[in-house]
Amino acid sequence: MESKRSMGNITLEEGYAETKLADSETGYKMSIPVCNAVIPPCWRNTVLKVAEAFMYAYDMFYGRTPEDIYVDGNLTVCLDRGVPNARKYWLYIVIVAEEGGTEQDYRIEIPILPGYRHFEEVRQCFLSEFQAMLGIGQEAVDERE
Repeated sequence: MESKRSMGNITLEEGYAETKLADSETGYKMSIPVCNAVIPPCWRNTVLKVAEAFMYAYDMFYGRTPEDIYVDGNLTVCLDRGVPNARKYWLYIVIVAEEGGTEQDYRIEIPILPGYRHFEEVRQCFLSEFQAMLGIGQEAVDERE
């Protein structure tokens, strides 16, 4: 069941919370949706703030706001060793603007650089999720069952 969180005509898609590993142009990557429990709520708020800024810019450019905006975001890390830290961590946001029965997708990529104040927090999210995928820390849960 897909859940949503609305703010005016902006809807944050919260139905996809599973972490994914995928191949990409820069090698393998791990993506964690911002609605995943391992991600601090501030990242959901960041996605909504970007969507608000998008709606404002859309209004300034077109002289109107879209009827509805759907937004989704994830934190992504490139796992290959050859990728420099400045290109390794990203916040990806997808905005779908709906107007007059048509939809237009917009993609926004925001790098998360090592000097950013929440950088270690972001890195820890990936480490925690990777450990969970490997079953590290699961032993205590398995022993109780």
